[in-house]
Amino acid sequence: MNSRKDWFIINQIETNYTGEMEKAMYQSYGFGYEEYNRNLNNRMKVEAERERNYRRSVEIVASHQNQVRP
Repeated sequence: MNSRKDWFIINQIETNYTGEMEKAMYQSYGFGYEEYNRNLNNRMKVEAERERNYRRSVEIVASHQNQVRP
């Protein structure tokens, strides 16, 4: 019986980015797009924070819309 070692490959994503985007990534998360592409934990950290920010912005917009309506 052959012993089997389970493994998987995390595909790197190809990202086009500008110098300004790279600078913003460093300022926000402490690493650049190359590290983002190579490291799944960093990707998960960034995407989780983006999701939280998106949900907060949706809540803010909804609360402002409720305040503006007569």
